[in-house]
Amino acid sequence: MPFVATDAWAVGAVFGSAAMLLYHWDGTAWHRLATPAGLTQPFTGESAKITGDAAGHLWLYGFGTTVSNRASYLRYDGQHWSMTHDAPVAGENQAIVRDVDVIPGTRATRSVGAGILSAAPAGRARIELMALLANERGQ
Repeated sequence: MPFVATDAWAVGAVFGSAAMLLYHWDGTAWHRLATPAGLTQPFTGESAKITGDAAGHLWLYGFGTTVSNRASYLRYDGQHWSMTHDAPVAGENQAIVRDVDVIPGTRATRSVGAGILSAAPAGRARIELMALLANERGQ
């Protein structure tokens, strides 16, 4: 997310509870916002993360404790939050997102992480191109 002194975001969890927090800095003060539906605490020792672009589109990732072969993202289009999932990958029983970055000059993002294989505890690299699907739906 480009550095702007009047626009910053933070996401986190409340220790000892199931509550999640979402804050926005407007250049003067931090404001607590309602958390979007689906934003749940990550596994112990993990942290939810947020990234965005200059147009104000945000991606929340690294949240939730549901084991799935599909990575989950919460996307903010400047007005509304929506849940987005990637396509399932054959042979994987868990998708772990480690980072999401906006591709400069585009509305697309790359997601990187790991896919845990069903047959073994080892994982394999997982790299995905995300926002293009959301853009094709007009978001």
